[in-house]
Amino acid sequence: MSAASCRSVRADRTDRPTVFGRGCTTKEQAERLPVPELCWCAAFSTVTGLLMLVVPFYMLHVYDDVIATGSIETLIALTGIAIGLIAVFGVLDGIRGKILARAAIHLERRFARKLALRTIELPLRQAAAEEARLADLAVIRKFFAGPSVTAFFDAPLMPVYLFAATLLHPLFGGVAVLSALILGGLAVANDRLAVGPSQRGAESARRAHQWIDRGIRQADSIDALGMAARVLDRWQTRYYDMQSETLRASERSGALVAASRAFRLVAQIAILGTGAVLVVSHAVSPGAMVAATFIIARALAPMESAIAGWCQASSALAAWRRVKQAVSSPPRRVQGMALPALSGRIEVESATFTPPGMDRPALSALSFTLEAGRVLAVIGASGSGKSTLARLLVGIQAADDGHVRVDGADVLIWNRATLSPHIGYLPQTVELLGETVADAIARMGPMDPEAVVDAAKRAGAHDMILRLPRGYDTPLVDQGRNLSGGQRQWIGLVRAMYGRPRLVVLDEPDASLDGDGVRALLGAVGILRSESATVVLIGHSVRLAGQADFILVLNEGRKAGFGPRSSTPEIPRRTADLIQSSRAAPPAA
Repeated sequence: MSAASCRSVRADRTDRPTVFGRGCTTKEQAERLPVPELCWCAAFSTVTGLLMLVVPFYMLHVYDDVIATGSIETLIALTGIAIGLIAVFGVLDGIRGKILARAAIHLERRFARKLALRTIELPLRQAAAEEARLADLAVIRKFFAGPSVTAFFDAPLMPVYLFAATLLHPLFGGVAVLSALILGGLAVANDRLAVGPSQRGAESARRAHQWIDRGIRQADSIDALGMAARVLDRWQTRYYDMQSETLRASERSGALVAASRAFRLVAQIAILGTGAVLVVSHAVSPGAMVAATFIIARALAPMESAIAGWCQASSALAAWRRVKQAVSSPPRRVQGMALPALSGRIEVESATFTPPGMDRPALSALSFTLEAGRVLAVIGASGSGKSTLARLLVGIQAADDGHVRVDGADVLIWNRATLSPHIGYLPQTVELLGETVADAIARMGPMDPEAVVDAAKRAGAHDMILRLPRGYDTPLVDQGRNLSGGQRQWIGLVRAMYGRPRLVVLDEPDASLDGDGVRALLGAVGILRSESATVVLIGHSVRLAGQADFILVLNEGRKAGFGPRSSTPEIPRRTADLIQSSRAAPPAA
């Protein structure tokens, strides 16, 4: 491994500069609530909203004072004051936009890590749950950083504008209130008619995206089995559902937005007509009529903008509720205090587990004890519960009933930070996370080249890794898809042995290995035994049973036999014969 790659893996990526400026790079600052920013934004919105009255009152004084008196000095003074106030408005409005953008980033960063954790945990949870999507955070961020949100900050100033119009003449206030009520009715109609289809369209889009994403992950099987057309047909059905709902929402919302814009013009005409009547009757001045027109137009503008952005606001609100529900759900495991160093004694006490959506338990009332430093082979047919047991032993799943204990403590209450370094796990499907082979072996933690090479040698994979294009520095593409299945599984074995763990669970460890790989696996099991590690070997066959101290036979989720390899009276005779024959047979290529 090159020194540069080790340094790049060791680098703490949280030290990169952030958008928050100096003094805002710590995790605590990045995760704080954006309440201060929102309060400042509300304050700036109040000031900018009041400054929007500059233009109508400028027009009022121009018509009533300047034109009536012909005073150019007054015009120059009024113009200078108005331009200065408008400049202040522009600065404050720009600051408000910047604050909203930063508040959106703060909010996204506050929940991103927690939501990502819930997303990772979701497939591991037994109960069905609302899908926790990081895309929801993007919806919220876009809403806060977009133009629609300013309408909701400006809307509270509507009574101020209406009051200002009423001061000019009560009839202006009456027309303005009536116009606001009609626009409010259009907003309610928009919520009732357009939001539902919009949300259903978003759900259809999610299903379509999930379907095609699964197709991408299984592209090789789909292509080989000629299933591409059928996969696309089902995706297209979901996609067309999304388009239909989105089109329905767009048509309804577009019609209501057009109606609101048209009505606002009607409202302005009504104000001008009312003002003309009042001017003719000498109830108000022409300047008051013009000022009232500007004030009421400004009063109704936030409501019109709110109607236009109502669907986006509703989507952001629904996304916020999903995010809050996801991050407020109880953690999958409660982190207990750090316990003494692991020895590896396993106790399974009446463990029962039923996968989600299944009626029959994958494991039923399973009990056995394995002392530390022993090697256990778990064998059985497909669907007998072997992989489920592996997941229970390392704490990926929690038993519905009963307990799985390691060194006397329930595996779920072990502090994960102190337990995981002492556990080695090789799943059936191996995907290598990390930038390089060495990074994957080190579990993406601080790089220790000596420990990486030590694990590879103990797993018999050192020479195989050196033959890769760049050895331990070989980049991993798409979770190791640039490597063969056997290479991925072999490197997965190295990862399981990294750090000399005390409990190692290997699920179908020889499934993709060739003859050299199987011989290396057998040697690795022998090394783990010599290190007094507890090893659990899981598989369909009995090829590895010759390495075991104890044999556990599972049949449809129940214990069909358990005992020492050399003396197994409770194991069915046929299984014992297979075990004995496997001891004499050479490893299969």
